[in-house]
Amino acid sequence: MKVIPAYRHRRLSTMREHLRNSFVVLPGLAIVASAALAVAAWWADDLLSRLFREASLEPLLTDLAVLTRPASAMVNTVSSAMLTFVGVVFSISLVALQMAANSFSQRVLLLYVRSRITKATLSIFLGTFVYSMLISLEFADYQEGSELTTVPFFGSLTAILLVFASLFLFIIYVDSTISLLRLSEVVDVISRDTLKTMRYLSRTSRGGELAPGLPEPEHEPLVLTHDGKSGALQDVDIVRLVRYARRHGVLIRLIPRPGDFITTGTPIARVTGGDFRPHLLAKCLSVGADRSLYQDVAFGLRQLADIACKALSPGVNDPTTAVQVIDRLQELLGHLCHAPFEQTAFSDKKGEIRLLTRHSTWTSLVDLAFTEIRSYGADSPQVTRRLSAALTDLAGIVPDDRRDPLHRHLDQLRADVAAAVPNPADARFALEPDRQGIG
Repeated sequence: MKVIPAYRHRRLSTMREHLRNSFVVLPGLAIVASAALAVAAWWADDLLSRLFREASLEPLLTDLAVLTRPASAMVNTVSSAMLTFVGVVFSISLVALQMAANSFSQRVLLLYVRSRITKATLSIFLGTFVYSMLISLEFADYQEGSELTTVPFFGSLTAILLVFASLFLFIIYVDSTISLLRLSEVVDVISRDTLKTMRYLSRTSRGGELAPGLPEPEHEPLVLTHDGKSGALQDVDIVRLVRYARRHGVLIRLIPRPGDFITTGTPIARVTGGDFRPHLLAKCLSVGADRSLYQDVAFGLRQLADIACKALSPGVNDPTTAVQVIDRLQELLGHLCHAPFEQTAFSDKKGEIRLLTRHSTWTSLVDLAFTEIRSYGADSPQVTRRLSAALTDLAGIVPDDRRDPLHRHLDQLRADVAAAVPNPADARFALEPDRQGIG
């Protein structure tokens, strides 16, 4: 068992992950920022006009007024058209993504929600609309030839820059959306996110020390049950939970893993060493309708397996897609093959163990990656040949104590192919390891 100081967890990581899953925060901030920008531009124009008059530079002020005169029509056009443009663009995009979700998996929509380009594009569109709407009030107040009027120079220049920024981000957004409609890109994004989670968890545990197993408690532990909304356990605030455990002088053993579904009455922790209030534990657990990849590596494998199963369904019948998924599953399991899967213990600043968490086992991850694909693709030589190569390659690099699940899947693959392919020659061909399936 590895003991890790709880402070190694990044305190803001959980909040940042929740913000990435929100489609409201960044556009909302953009609206507020655009309103502040409009006020700042109005103030800058007023200051510039007063400075020019005090310096007796009225001719130059008149020239600026001539330059900014065409911007009035542009700002009015942008303010009336931008919101319509936003609605049309995102409606078409959602239809396209729904088609992709039907072809790959419903979980593809999570990639769209988490996309920084998508949020930035929506934010700049809404910000341009709000800014142009507010700055048009400055143009309405502008009276050409008046000695007291403000020339909207900075307001015009900023509006033009926002329009060009919107067009530039729109091009990037279209390219990003098209990429999310390509299977290879979707699989690559899921794999990269899963690898990021693996690296984050390994960085978090770096420097941990192996410790002997904890002794059994002298008294019966207090079992805490869930009393909140039902859903998947998305993540655990490690730092906060260890701090609560230190204050109460207890050791907390979490029962569910990230990704487990919990509902009212589900046991969620065993507490030893004293009393602990259930509502403190509830503050440290995030429960939602969907699983999150933040602390749940298995969810990345689950998404990839779902895409492969969808491709192998009779209505789709796309074994090449399943082969691409197997490529990534082999990559991920290759990174996980040397990772520890025991319970992880988190200690407080004094070095006392305060929290024990559970993880997916190596056997469960191998089963998650290959069981359904092997079962659904047994009659496809392309899939079975790639599976045979993946399992053989992994068996050659994993430690000796982790080879049994891979050998078991190889044996089951032979049995499945024998049952699905009556011809012995075809069965032998289907079991030959091939890293490309069939060329």
